[in-house]
Order: sequence, then C-alpha cells, then structure tokens
Amino acid sequence: MSGDTDKLDSEILSEPVIQYQPLPYVPYRQPTFTSKSTFKKFQLFKLVLGAIILFPIRLIGMIISVGLATVLATIHLRGKPHTNFGHDPDVKEGNWVTVLINRLTRAGLFFLGLTNIEFKGKVPVDYDQDKPWLKHSIVAAPHSGTFDWSLIVARATRLFSPIIKSEAYEGPLNRLVRTTMPVSVERTSRESRSNAVKDQTLRLTEGWKKGWFPVVCFPEGTNGNRKQLLKFKAGPFIAGQPLVPVLMSYPQDEQVDDNDLATWPHFGRGVAMTIFLGMCRLQTKIVYTFLDTYHPTEEEKQNPSLYAENVRQVMSKELKKKTSDWTFEDAKLMRQCERAKLQPEIGAIKVEKVYAGFKQGEKHASELLSSYIKILNKYIHRMDGKIEGLLPVVLKKTLLKELYGKVEEGIPEIFQQRLPTYVSFEQLAVVHAKWLTQKVL
Repeated sequence: MSGDTDKLDSEILSEPVIQYQPLPYVPYRQPTFTSKSTFKKFQLFKLVLGAIILFPIRLIGMIISVGLATVLATIHLRGKPHTNFGHDPDVKEGNWVTVLINRLTRAGLFFLGLTNIEFKGKVPVDYDQDKPWLKHSIVAAPHSGTFDWSLIVARATRLFSPIIKSEAYEGPLNRLVRTTMPVSVERTSRESRSNAVKDQTLRLTEGWKKGWFPVVCFPEGTNGNRKQLLKFKAGPFIAGQPLVPVLMSYPQDEQVDDNDLATWPHFGRGVAMTIFLGMCRLQTKIVYTFLDTYHPTEEEKQNPSLYAENVRQVMSKELKKKTSDWTFEDAKLMRQCERAKLQPEIGAIKVEKVYAGFKQGEKHASELLSSYIKILNKYIHRMDGKIEGLLPVVLKKTLLKELYGKVEEGIPEIFQQRLPTYVSFEQLAVVHAKWLTQKVL
C-alpha cells in the first residue's frame, strides 16, 4: 500500500499542476471597480496650468478653512462624549457655531475643487427652521468617491449624519466629523457593525423630534464607478422607516467614457491623485437628484433585504443603469489576490451569492482564498513576479491533496464528484459552499 501511495504522490507532483485559461469575460473590475482617464491634450494642458496656478492657492485656502473649522469644533464639543452611540443628540444645526463650522467645511470642499452643488428632483422646500427640512433619512447612490459626502454640509443651517468607517472618525479631523453626529462602524468587527445598526435604527425611529439629524447612508457600502448599482446592504432598511432615495452624479465626468476624474474605486487611480486632480481642475459639479419618499410595505418592513432591493430597483430605473451582485466583500477578495501579485479576478466569486445564508460567508471565502493562493504560490511559475491576463486553474488531485492531505483519505465526496479535472477558485468556492451547507444540515 505504501508503494502505491508513493506512486500516486509521484504522479500528482509530476503532472502539469498549474494550467492557464484566458479570461472568459471582461474583468469585472473594469466595468465596476476601476476608473481610468484618457487625458486629451487640451485637458492635460488645463490640468498642468491648474497645478501651477490653482493648486497652491487652493491648498492654502483648504488648510485655513478646515483648520479653523477643526479648532471651532474642538472648542464647541468640549466636554461632550467622543461618540453619540449610547448618548442623546447634543449638536444643534441652527446654533451659530455649528453654522460657522458648516460654512468653513463647505469652503474647504470648494478649495478641494467642488465648486458647485446642485439639487434636482423632489427637493423639499426649506421655509421654517423650526421644522425639519427632511422628515426622513436618505439613501444615496451610486457611491463613487471624493465629493459624495458633500450633501452633509450642502445647506448652511441643515446638517445630516453620515454613516462612516471608524478610521475616518479616528483621524485628526475627528472633532470636525463629530459635529455631524455620525454613525461610526468598523467594518471588520461584527460587534461594531451590530452597534452601528442599533444606532442607525434608533435615529431613524426617533428622528427629528428627538433632535437627530437625518442619516445619510451609502447602502452600496463601497465605491464603484457609477456604471452600475452594487448590492445594497440591509442596514438602513432594518428600521422599516420611510427613506428618501437620492441619486448622485458628476455631469462633467459622465459625458465622455474613460474621462472620469472624480471617481476612486478599488482599482485604478488612487485617492490622493483623484483629490489632486480635483484641485487642479477649474470646476467640479455634483448633482443630487431627490426621488419621492419610499414608504415600505408591511412585507418590506419585515424583510429588510427585500426593502433594500426594491429601493435599488427604483433607483436603477431612474438612473437607467443596471444592478449588480458585486459587493465590498468581493472587492476585498480581489485586493487579497492583488497583494499576492496574482490576477485580481481570481477572487471574483460574488461572495453573497456563493455563501448565501452563512453569517461567516466572507470569512469562509477569505480563508479558502488564502489556502488557494498558497497552493498557487507553491506550484505556479511566475513571469515578472505576477500573472496577468490569464486565470490559473489547479489540477484537482493536487488541489485536494494540498487542502486535505492524502487524496484517498478524508476528502469529502462532493469535491470528488463536482469538481472538474482543473479547478478555478470560483469553482472551488461554489463546491465548498455546497459542502458547508451539507455540514450544517
């Protein structure tokens, strides 16, 4: 028996364990998570001119305005808790200091290059400071980058509370951010995500009468490039309260394909370069289009995922753009591959669809990808330190041997039956999810 095992090992390791196949489709990060710009000569000339003339002036103006706003915010919030979670609202939007901080922040945005903020659609009339401008909170999409959050300070005496990632809250501008009474969430922490949902639900339920600002949520949970709507997270829909859908667009950056200077998704131009280009450009405009308030049905109140999807379909119809199943979790898997200097599309599996029903679906996918990458690194023959344009697939015998030990022992039958001779990560993940379902059952 030992001789047979040695022979089997020899056969496995002597076969061409890594195969390559052309990408069967345009890499999904191109239409969803990538932004690029093909600069025209005249446009490039204007940007260079802006870098020489506009950028120094705007940089000084931004430092002064944001610096003053931060100092005022620090004084104004002295003695108040670091976060509003577990506390009552403690910032008044009509207070003169709050208004001054608001206007200085808007000036900072202007110096960053956002020269125009325009409202369209069913914009509420603002005629009485003693009444709410918006009775309900906002879900805004498509989320793409630099200036999306400008809605928060678009009006002098009206503020919104954003849902923000915790690292933005903990930076040097934390006191300035705190004036908006944001909902902070650490996306890698289940406890933090749970607390954020509780905080958000409380605010949506108690509303303006209790002193809360309307909440602004970007339900996609990450940046795309506005070419399609990503999957909506259920968070803002759990409370079952009416919401106002708001569409965001950058007219200058949507007129010509591949000429978008405002977007910074996961792959492509970085955040710093996008901000720099905005400061070098003469003007940038963002348009917020307000749709009719969406009042959920009883069925939607009981099913937040259904509520989220129905709102997404309404927004998709108004935008005339398709919906997509890609999520932030998928982008993280892509980046995991990129860090390993592998083709990012290896991690493109649509986590929520493959691991539907598993609370730890993202964790399952990430751990499986780590194992798969180790196998690739063991057997792959790299060119110039990475593989581009091709997807590697691993011989099933080798894959199962590396994952589970000896092939003839301890291998779940489902892997043997359903995996093809050469296995991509996507195929492995689908069968792995089915195996997990059987284990749970």
